[in-house]
Amino acid sequence: MIPLVKETEESFSEEFVSNDYQINATAAAFAATVDTLYQDKVLSPMREYMVNAADAHIEAGHTRNFDVYLPTTLQPIFKVRDYGPGLSHEKILTHMTTMFSSGKADTNEQTGYLGLGSKSVFAYTDFASLESIQNGIKRVYVLARSGSSVPTVTLTSETSTDEHDGLVISYAVKPSDISRFKEAAATLRRGFNGYKVCPTFHPPLDVVDPNNSVLIYETDKASLYRNSRGYSPSKVFVRQGPIIYPVPHKASGLSTYHTELVVNVPIGSLAVATSRETLSLDSVTDNLVKNFIEEAVNDICDELQEEINQCTSYIEACKKFSHVTEQISGPTLRYKNHSEVRSIISRTLPAGCFWDRGSKRKESMLTINIRTIDSLMFYYTEPHEFVTRKVDRVAIHVDSLNQPNTQSIILDRLPSDGLKDLSEKFELRPDQFVNIVNLPAPPPVQPITTRRSTSGYTPNSNSGAKPYKLIRDYNATHGVDWVQVDELPANNEYLWLPAKRKGGSLTMTRGTITGLSPQNFGSRIYDFSGQKVWFSNLSRFVDSKPVPLYAILPSVEKAFKPSETRLLDVFIESELSKLDIDILVAAWVRNHNAGSKIFPACQNLNQYIKEFTYTENLATLLNIAGLQSAVQKEAEAFFREAKKRYPLLDAPESELRDFYIKAIDKSRPKRKTKGKKVNA
Repeated sequence: MIPLVKETEESFSEEFVSNDYQINATAAAFAATVDTLYQDKVLSPMREYMVNAADAHIEAGHTRNFDVYLPTTLQPIFKVRDYGPGLSHEKILTHMTTMFSSGKADTNEQTGYLGLGSKSVFAYTDFASLESIQNGIKRVYVLARSGSSVPTVTLTSETSTDEHDGLVISYAVKPSDISRFKEAAATLRRGFNGYKVCPTFHPPLDVVDPNNSVLIYETDKASLYRNSRGYSPSKVFVRQGPIIYPVPHKASGLSTYHTELVVNVPIGSLAVATSRETLSLDSVTDNLVKNFIEEAVNDICDELQEEINQCTSYIEACKKFSHVTEQISGPTLRYKNHSEVRSIISRTLPAGCFWDRGSKRKESMLTINIRTIDSLMFYYTEPHEFVTRKVDRVAIHVDSLNQPNTQSIILDRLPSDGLKDLSEKFELRPDQFVNIVNLPAPPPVQPITTRRSTSGYTPNSNSGAKPYKLIRDYNATHGVDWVQVDELPANNEYLWLPAKRKGGSLTMTRGTITGLSPQNFGSRIYDFSGQKVWFSNLSRFVDSKPVPLYAILPSVEKAFKPSETRLLDVFIESELSKLDIDILVAAWVRNHNAGSKIFPACQNLNQYIKEFTYTENLATLLNIAGLQSAVQKEAEAFFREAKKRYPLLDAPESELRDFYIKAIDKSRPKRKTKGKKVNA
């Protein structure tokens, strides 16, 4: 690429002494150039060697694909093989060892020009292998750098070969970086899409675009992508050669979200940064970028409008291009200067016909998403027909067809000429219309033998006295179902709580919580593992934790005699009693009484917190075990002592700031100045 040169003139008198700036080729200079040049140490060297491979093919006069071998777990090596002219031994010893040495600065057919890309491997690693095949001779070199020294290139072998001319650069990859290399390749692949020389990845690249972007339209001047990642703001890029550069500009006329515009510019049109990771946005380049963006948007709109007008109908135009027009907020694109091309189409139904949407909702306006129009099925009744349970009939028919992606629309009282009218308005096929009269009648309603009670819980299997297991069920009251079981697990592998009735409050024998019903108990359940305590939702607990929870009525307790040690609150109290009271105090203070300001000053409490993890629900746990009162008194006593030692412990931020300023001023020695008498 021919570098852009600023048009400036300078002239000095011969009386002045001047000298040109130079670069001292030292190890420090090399490290400062290569080590700190690239922000992305994985993607940038990959980009440089892929671009160099494409340039080599252009120099050789062919557009054959070059090969990129991505690292794998079994072979963690990155390699690029081109089929260009290769390099002679003399050029490798000079070109590969000289910074800013390039033979591409006099042509805009190739992208490189700085002479830095061939050294970019040292941004990632200190060792690489280089093979040059030229005129039947294969030479293998080792590129190496020891510590912070200047790299060296060493010829290790020279043999005859019948391989195609070209260069091979390869280097080892850290196992932890293998996925990053795949993602980098997926990012660079977009730049080579449509370029005259493209890469072939080995193994084939199975990684989708990291930005979740899909190409929706392109012209010679630009490519338009849709980004499906959340509410992603629209972005603009510039592609010069096979390299895509981000630019901090918005494209007027495009959607604010989900749109990515890639503008194609001729090689050599814009100045780039030394790293080739961004453009060099000086005032001249910045103005050029804005002009290129405006031209690209106009070009997309003009070509898109021309293609829309070539469609045979409005529906065809919407099917083909509505996903593109949704990303354009500038000129309104219409089909032959009539209706706007869009994805949602509304049409009035024939007189007397209604769209039956269920729940007594009937509409005379039919609205359809053009993207699903081919999969729609229209089930209709004629004006003189009365069909009971239409929805059931349609559901049975759809199930029998086994077409899960088919969407059904029920039309009431569609006149005979309405079929033709709708077919013309939406360009529907005849097989998309089915008369509901021709569908099989729904089966008779069977009596319900097993059903939920009005309370929302599963009915009991029988009237016998049996324990209830608490099971997650979003359809049950408060998301917790009470299911009757025959017996309790053996070996005390369970916990239980007394209950007076099914679905009633769960009783605590130790704690002070009142009215602990399923709705407030379900979000405050327990789990123990060594020295750690945390809380999780009951629905998650009953599915994933090994110890089930049971609710036992008084009659069941007499019959099954569950172990008192397996009572939930007794078990929690037993576990908490094994812990140091200071740990409980520390956790209490952490969640109360400005605890966040205590811990920076009290290292012993920090240590406790490292050993024992709590959540904001500590008070609930202590309540269940009946320990809250004792722990609270200990914590308040600790806080009073801590405040005596640290008076500003719970002071507001402004007071702390003022205290800090005064302390600094007080610590500085006062300077004495000598005054001078001035004669009047």
